[in-house]
Amino acid sequence: MDHRAKNVLAVVQSILRLTRAPDIRAYREAAEGRVAALARAHTLLAHDNWIGAGLRAILACPPSGLMRQAGMVEERRVSGSS
Repeated sequence: MDHRAKNVLAVVQSILRLTRAPDIRAYREAAEGRVAALARAHTLLAHDNWIGAGLRAILACPPSGLMRQAGMVEERRVSGSS
């Protein structure tokens, strides 16, 4: 368990180091959005015992506030069998 926790913290540390922003407020929002995305990915993968995540489940995740601010959010529709 300690090894897994250290791996996750190393990923978070990398996310924080690679985040760039023009000011502290933008940095905070970007870092929070990236960590939230990591948490959503973890939840999706853990749901199916780390085998993978279906596209429908990925698309059902709500977009981050940062994505909304950047105008990156568009309406998504999924059809077909799962």
